[in-house]
Amino acid sequence: MSKRRLKPTSDDNDDPPMSRLFVVCSKTNTEDDFQNAFGGFGEIEDIRILKERDGASKGVAFIKFAKTSEAATACEAMNGKIIGNNTTRPIKVLIAASRQMGSASAKSREDEKAQRLFIITPKGFTEENLYEEFSKYGEIDDVSVIRDRQTREGKGFAYIKYKKFSSAALAFENCDEKYKAVFAEPKPFRSSTSSLDNSGGGGSSSNSYIDDRKGYNYSSNIVPEAMGSNSDCALHVICSPMITHDQLWRLFDIVPNMDYCKMNSESDFSSSATVVYRTPNAAMHAKLKLHGFEYPIGERLIVKLSSEMRSLSNVEGPVQNLFSNSNGNSTNFCSVNLPPPQPLAPSQSNCAQRCFIVCTPHALPVHVLKKVFCRFGNLIDVYLLNNRNCGYVKFASTESARQAMKILHGAEIYGVRLKVLEAEEKAIEPRKRSKLDE
Repeated sequence: MSKRRLKPTSDDNDDPPMSRLFVVCSKTNTEDDFQNAFGGFGEIEDIRILKERDGASKGVAFIKFAKTSEAATACEAMNGKIIGNNTTRPIKVLIAASRQMGSASAKSREDEKAQRLFIITPKGFTEENLYEEFSKYGEIDDVSVIRDRQTREGKGFAYIKYKKFSSAALAFENCDEKYKAVFAEPKPFRSSTSSLDNSGGGGSSSNSYIDDRKGYNYSSNIVPEAMGSNSDCALHVICSPMITHDQLWRLFDIVPNMDYCKMNSESDFSSSATVVYRTPNAAMHAKLKLHGFEYPIGERLIVKLSSEMRSLSNVEGPVQNLFSNSNGNSTNFCSVNLPPPQPLAPSQSNCAQRCFIVCTPHALPVHVLKKVFCRFGNLIDVYLLNNRNCGYVKFASTESARQAMKILHGAEIYGVRLKVLEAEEKAIEPRKRSKLDE
């Protein structure tokens, strides 16, 4: 029992939500090390180091903060840092998953939950209204107003996803009470009888699951037989150039049965690596656990199975060519010729034209879309609708938007086809706005 436990806590009850951190650390780290390192971020209610039967540390600890925003700031600031005097091993800091999260695949999506809020809204509110209201708490990844399929009118609730956990935490704690903000649960993994079938139809099987982020289904029954075992054990990783080979090895070694990790290429803006596991299930678990994980903070990992890479035409080659060009001006990743990159417009610039974009068969990362659309100049922002393969691009110049639509409509980026159309602008009726203001 921790001597610093101020009040009883349990793995089942985190109050406030998302205020408990899970830390992978050195077995020599003590409670004093954690208090000294994390105490500056806010009030710590509990420090608990898991121990073996003989009293030795397991190298895992839980830290409970009094406020969600304090835990978020600590998580982002301390991940990858070294604490204590008796070790050189960096710690890994994650949001602690409660037992209510269920399976390991569900727990691996706790980071997604920490960045996404569910709110109640007036029915006349649009994505733009919410963007303006909630962007003061931090950079927003996407905003999605849930609408009636027939009338397209808002149903009175929406989802807001932030780029950072700390931004979502600030919005959760400080937004107007009328929004009744809560952290949104990720979509649960659904089962399906068919493997690698994006339709999601048919019966169910307890041995299959779906990765909702990309729409791929996998069945544990067919992993060894239907796919080559070598490719299913290998992962392709795209990461920040700040990550060293040793750091990447330690990160993926958290998942048991890792064979080896090899850095393939690097540039000023991206690096690629290959991580191989001894079993297909271990590789799949690592993909579900670490795909989209922020390491370092602000830079998301892209993790793909080799079999997925082969299923997308012209993906691996263009990516490698892009990495080999350190100045970032290569356009081999795109099926059309692109102008050189241009600086972004100030975030407070007036939007002159919006483009509606659709990615097929799956969404591209936002940072990739920004690197493509910034080449036409005057780009303000790119955001995707929540759990959708479509979104909007905002330009400060109508001419820049027209050039983007002309050149990129029908183009392929990393094997993903783009549709780039002029977005329909809906005027808000004065009467509805006046009712909302009352």
